Amino acid sequence: MNAVTPQSDRLTVSGVSKRFGATTALDAVSLRAQPGEVLTLLGPNGAGKTTLVEIMTGLRRADSGKALMDGIPVHLPEARRNIGLTPQRLDFPGTLTVADILTLVAAHFPNALSISETADRFLLTDLLDRRAAAMSAGQMRRVALAAAFIGVAGNLFLDEPTVGLDLESRRRCWDAVRAEAKAGALVIMTTHDLEEAARLSDRVAVIAGGRIVLDETPDSVRRRLGRVQIRFEADGDQAPLAGATFEEGRWVVDVADGDAAVRELVHSRIAFRNLEVGMASLESALAALLEEVRS
Repeated sequence: MNAVTPQSDRLTVSGVSKRFGATTALDAVSLRAQPGEVLTLLGPNGAGKTTLVEIMTGLRRADSGKALMDGIPVHLPEARRNIGLTPQRLDFPGTLTVADILTLVAAHFPNALSISETADRFLLTDLLDRRAAAMSAGQMRRVALAAAFIGVAGNLFLDEPTVGLDLESRRRCWDAVRAEAKAGALVIMTTHDLEEAARLSDRVAVIAGGRIVLDETPDSVRRRLGRVQIRFEADGDQAPLAGATFEEGRWVVDVADGDAAVRELVHSRIAFRNLEVGMASLESALAALLEEVRS
């Protein structure tokens, strides 16, 4: 991760709210970020991450509040010309080739990288002549990443950038994020993958229900959200552990301390079998966090 030295904020989000009909997507969100920082927005689907990225990049207007890039409202051209974006939803014109897409994007930036260098960086060299309509979802995602990075824009917004990517492509993305942040770029990512957030981020802001419920270091967030799920079979109708539910023939319980829960299960003298211990879902961890915040 990148060590951030104190300096003026590059991005300022103040009291941003957005509703879609009866649904509140964002509820008075405030956020600041600096050059050279990797800030990850972590949360389940529907938490408001994409809406916030769209507002921070000027693609959508907030109902209230403001978003500024270097003190300039983000919907103005002078703010948006310094932004590279990988959107969550991809829709390239089907008749354009990869080379066409990268050439078009590069033309908007004065210091853009070459097509060949960018293609090599994102494993696209053999695909430059392929039309968008003939590309797989993973290939489209790599083109979107290349388009975000080719302009050397200084501010990168990557909305679920590694969804659908194979392991090598994910590593290329992570390497590119680290390199750009080290060079002084602001990088804002969204993900629902806690491990990805921990690998790349200087800060992690957890979004749930349109609000930022946590804004801390990756290690701190991992400790707060690192719950464990225990699954096992046991006879009887009574839950062997507090909070356990019976799902598809097995008892399932999410706990903060997996070792302590297993010891409790052993000491209960209840006959159990086929014990499995793994990470709980992000949704489960966030539910526990929200309950903690409310109490």
